[in-house]
Amino acid sequence: MGKIIDFLKKDITFKSSKNKKINNLEKELDTLKARNFASAQNYLMNYNNKNTFVKTRDSETFADLTNLKARSRQLANDNALFKHYLTMIDNNVVGKDGFKLQVLAKNEDEQLDVELNKIVLNLFNEWMLKENCDITEQSNFKSMCSIIIRSIATDGEAIVKIVREKSNVNNKFGFKLQMLDTERLDINYNTILANGNTVTMGVEKNEYGKHVAYYIKKYTNTSNVSGIINDNIERVEAKDFIHLYSKETPEQTRGIPFGHAVILDLEDLSEFHSACLSAGKIGASSSIYLERDERVKTSDIADYEEDDVYYSEIGAGQISTLPAGAKFKSFEGKYPSDAYEVYTKRLLQQIAGGLSLSQVFLGNDTEDLNYSTARTVIVEERNYYLTLQSFLIDNLLNRVYKEFLEQAILNKLIFKTNKVSYKKDYYIDLRNLMNHKFVGRRWDGIDPSKEAIANNEDFYNLRKPLSKILAEKGEDLQDVVLQYKQDLTVIKNELGDDYKLFLQLNVHNNEVIKNNNEDLKDNNK
Repeated sequence: MGKIIDFLKKDITFKSSKNKKINNLEKELDTLKARNFASAQNYLMNYNNKNTFVKTRDSETFADLTNLKARSRQLANDNALFKHYLTMIDNNVVGKDGFKLQVLAKNEDEQLDVELNKIVLNLFNEWMLKENCDITEQSNFKSMCSIIIRSIATDGEAIVKIVREKSNVNNKFGFKLQMLDTERLDINYNTILANGNTVTMGVEKNEYGKHVAYYIKKYTNTSNVSGIINDNIERVEAKDFIHLYSKETPEQTRGIPFGHAVILDLEDLSEFHSACLSAGKIGASSSIYLERDERVKTSDIADYEEDDVYYSEIGAGQISTLPAGAKFKSFEGKYPSDAYEVYTKRLLQQIAGGLSLSQVFLGNDTEDLNYSTARTVIVEERNYYLTLQSFLIDNLLNRVYKEFLEQAILNKLIFKTNKVSYKKDYYIDLRNLMNHKFVGRRWDGIDPSKEAIANNEDFYNLRKPLSKILAEKGEDLQDVVLQYKQDLTVIKNELGDDYKLFLQLNVHNNEVIKNNNEDLKDNNK
């Protein structure tokens, strides 16, 4: 823009004396140039070589995605810090128990249909077994979620194919999932089809940008080992395909690795660490050199040869005589150095910021951590995990659950037994069954005693229902009440007549806990 304005000014300079309008135009051009963003000017120091040409995200992705994925995968294999990041993502987004389904279908009285919800929940739990959900029968649904979130973090995307088949003895649900390597989504397949749809990096889109189909490379029998991919391409319709990636810009077609902004920093930190280790080894080893005295003539040294190298091993308590014409000289390395910790910590802060985590937990740096800082860091980090959980629920779990319901209704797996005729009443209301919720992993409180007191007050003052308190801990109210009911039944059967005494003791204990909470609250004040 600045160059264009300068050219226009030169063009009108020789005419300015004859035309006042041209003089005014020159002033307007100066004003227009001054209105530009300062940070967009090319004369700024260190910005002369930066790219100021605006590109779409797809053009950037097409040029760099292959290299980014290769480097990201290499980090996942060899870099301890990035591998720890992936483990943190897996442990906190999916966790050891995975996502819990809560079916919230209602009956004719607009009340929760407990019986129906239990039937659907039990069926879904059965489908999540590896022999029912995975086409390879190697991973259960929880493990598949872990693999998928790791793939999204490493490659920037994950792809899953929905494989439908007729219900049979081996698979009564009629569908399974097939996880595919993202390299099979052909990034080099770009064309305009006869129907007007465009294919961008293996993704077919209509005129509005909606994903219509995907073009998947077919593997040969040996390609999984050799890495050779067959040129044949399979077109898979979008209804049979789940493409998960974090969309950061409009019209973005493919995802990019989560760590794309810190790949170079991770490599710098790793190289710096290796160099410091090597320097530290040298610094930990004191070396001794024998330097020849220039004042001594070589002709005076017996048995001297020009190419001779004198060396000697030093042992504990050893006293040696130096060769003639040699003098003692020692070498001591300067490592370890204080600069290592400063540089490493600063670079770790930058890496953690690029990965949306804190250096405290990414780098296990809890040395100067206090309660106030810990609370701020933990809350911020957990919000990031909750965001990823919501992403996975919206784009994977809800899609899979809907497919599960459609196939379960189609194969007549959801039914109630009529209490009068004992016939099976098959349930077909998909919209009612779609009332559901997935709950991801939740965490213990930072200060459990204080949070328990706060929840207790909120509950009794009607500020927070019990279901919400339990949901914050990843529990379902129906499950908790049912478990309590089962526990009380067992206690009643075991205690017999002493059951009433147990209830009285329980009430007494609750009063003691309540009084202790009041005392603690007063002490805090």
